[in-house]
Amino acid sequence: MWGAFFKPTARAERLLRKFLLLAATLVACLAVLEILTRVVVPSQVDVPHLRVYPQGFYTWYPRSLFTYHNLDKVEPPSAEIRINADGLRDEEVPLPKDRDETRILVLGDSFTAAVQLPEEQVYSSVLEERLSHTARDGRYRVINAGFNGAGTAHELLYFLFKGRALEPDIVILQIAFNDLDDNTAHDGFSLADGELVISDDVLNPAWWKAPLLRARDAVGNSSLVFYLTYRSVKNVLRAFSGGGSRPVAMSGPRVAFAAEADETTEQSHDEESALLLSELVGRLVDEANAEGIPVIIMTLPYPLFLGAEDERFALAKRYIRRRTAETHSWLLEMRQEFLNAHRLGEEVFLPYDGHLGVAGHRIVAGALERALLPYAQPRVGPTRPSSSVPKKQRLAAVQPGG
Repeated sequence: MWGAFFKPTARAERLLRKFLLLAATLVACLAVLEILTRVVVPSQVDVPHLRVYPQGFYTWYPRSLFTYHNLDKVEPPSAEIRINADGLRDEEVPLPKDRDETRILVLGDSFTAAVQLPEEQVYSSVLEERLSHTARDGRYRVINAGFNGAGTAHELLYFLFKGRALEPDIVILQIAFNDLDDNTAHDGFSLADGELVISDDVLNPAWWKAPLLRARDAVGNSSLVFYLTYRSVKNVLRAFSGGGSRPVAMSGPRVAFAAEADETTEQSHDEESALLLSELVGRLVDEANAEGIPVIIMTLPYPLFLGAEDERFALAKRYIRRRTAETHSWLLEMRQEFLNAHRLGEEVFLPYDGHLGVAGHRIVAGALERALLPYAQPRVGPTRPSSSVPKKQRLAAVQPGG
């Protein structure tokens, strides 16, 4: 009876068949377009393999498996990339951790992600292997939280919302010259009276952002056509809005500086970006120290500035030293070690690329191993220092989550 009652009319059946035929044709056309796009564009052009979070940071897209194709003349020509469930280029990280395990969380950008090389040649993997040989009891786990294009702003947010939930005992923060510009491309932070201000949109994003970003990234990390179209449309809209032709990632936020009306002298852009970097580093150190986690701040030079350091980056490092003077952290500068190795004929950087080569990663791992010697003695776990960071400076209300 019910079947007879709901039986569609002949006209409705014809419309349904036409709709299904149209949908099938559209899917087939999109599939052909996707295949042709992947054949025609260079192998280096790929979906971003990123997942963006509403708080203004991103990770690799969880559980991705892909091949990264290097630029012409770069050796090796490609590297196989595996991403774990936490969006990290690493093996799975179990929680809670074992009592005899010491965890080292490495925060960084493409120098740390090192998608140009096999995973076992990246300095985080080399460091873990070296520390495991040094330790008499327990084990070390070095977690690679490096993401292409990330700046210190992203790394701070990642630590607040994701990284510290991995229960690290030590944090290594890798910074480089490009962080100065990457940080000013993020709209979640401002400087007022020389102090860092985090916007409420970052700490309390709108409820609809998370599902919208999840849906966009699910499609954008599967379809090259969708990603290239999305990026092109966003660049056009930015150009029409006066934003210029700056390359746009799928995350694409920008930063603004809060200027005081009664300032008689305006800081230069170089000073602002250097101060912003130092304040971001300082806040991350404060947050880690508040939980008893020491921080190694490691600076990596660009090949261009190996012989003579960039003045803006040198200024930022002076600010960082001043900002972190009373914290449990220390600055590890790699420029001189790289320069010494370069003079001995070692290829610290990948030719035709500029990222660290195999020798560069080995040198970094060695320097970090020496810096971590106090923690590589027989122990149940590293002794965490008591923090002097005032509670009012902490973001205790920020909970891990996505």
